[in-house]
Amino acid sequence: MMRARLSAAVLAILSLAAAVPAFATCSEDRVTLRGPGGQAAFTVEIADTDAERSLGLMHRDSMPRFAGMLFVFDAPQHAVFWMENTLIPLDMLFIDETGVVLKVHDNAIPLDRTGIDGG
Repeated sequence: MMRARLSAAVLAILSLAAAVPAFATCSEDRVTLRGPGGQAAFTVEIADTDAERSLGLMHRDSMPRFAGMLFVFDAPQHAVFWMENTLIPLDMLFIDETGVVLKVHDNAIPLDRTGIDGG
């Protein structure tokens, strides 16, 4: 089973000094992360309806490298996710409405029902 993990380069970008933010820019099917260590681009599926957000990445046994899902909400809100029925480990990035990466949750455990708080 292929792990859906960020590359070492992306982790290096996000391993930043507290005063230096990482930013994400988005287009219809792409997210680019930028920080002092460089940048990395991901192909994403957009989940912008309640049904799409509820299903998320459940029941998938693999995901291509540098791929993911972008959960889009109509307005900024507190977000909590879980891994129920998600078969692959995931890294989750929580991004605010201005594109600043607020939090990274590394290696979420498949099938775990514990809430993952975006902060």
